[in-house]
Amino acid sequence: MNEKGRLKLLLNLAIKYKYALLVLVFGLILMIIPSGGSKKDIVKKSDVKTVSSYDVNTEEKKLETMLSSIDGVGRVKIALTLKSGAESVYALDQSENIRENGQKENGTFEKDSNSRPMVVSSESGGESPLKVKENLPEYRGALVICDGADDPNVKLMVTDAIRSLTGVTSDNISVIKMKD
Repeated sequence: MNEKGRLKLLLNLAIKYKYALLVLVFGLILMIIPSGGSKKDIVKKSDVKTVSSYDVNTEEKKLETMLSSIDGVGRVKIALTLKSGAESVYALDQSENIRENGQKENGTFEKDSNSRPMVVSSESGGESPLKVKENLPEYRGALVICDGADDPNVKLMVTDAIRSLTGVTSDNISVIKMKD
């Protein structure tokens, strides 16, 4: 095929697939234009978990207030034990220094172990880590000491309330009579 034939074939293909070519060109332009962010804002799907400041004492006080309003319970004290604490999941900066040949500076293709949490800059100039989600703590058991623990109906109501509010199974909840 001569040069004119090839040119005519390419022109016909370009006309036939003009929308696909338009999308391709538009995508390439978007990839070339800088987004305004720095290299540290590049993230791959990976995250790191760190323990947040969750206050068990506050939860115990809330439960004490709720349980003391149940008929027959009377004075109440609660102790909760944790299986695992609250966790915040942060986005990690996985950007790497890559040479022209596609390898990292150390010559490997392994995951970078020195990843740092991504930070979000505020208008005031402050930075904070980018939180992906927050996991609530998981409770192991509960001890409830109350005036009405000698009544089986009160004991059942207290156990059901603790179970439904904390997720602790009934066999890990102890309800004991408070001394006078």
